[in-house]
Amino acid sequence: WLTAKTLAGLGLNERQAQAVAYVRTHGRITNSEYQERLKVAKRTAHRDLGELVEKAVFVMVGKTGKGTYYILSKGATKGPKGPK
Repeated sequence: WLTAKTLAGLGLNERQAQAVAYVRTHGRITNSEYQERLKVAKRTAHRDLGELVEKAVFVMVGKTGKGTYYILSKGATKGPKGPK
């Protein structure tokens, strides 16, 4: 369900949309990977990833620190629920 149109409707910025595409391919992303791939500061990566979690696109795995990474939420992988 995470089409380009849906992503635009969520108000994601270009970096966040690129992160979603990356996680679709690689399964997960860390804050450090986000910083490196998108050439942003740690604070920007933290804010962008936090917004993706708030919008239920990503789920954060781990509490804080080096072991933390982000994956697509179950709703993002299954699509919206509705009548069959």
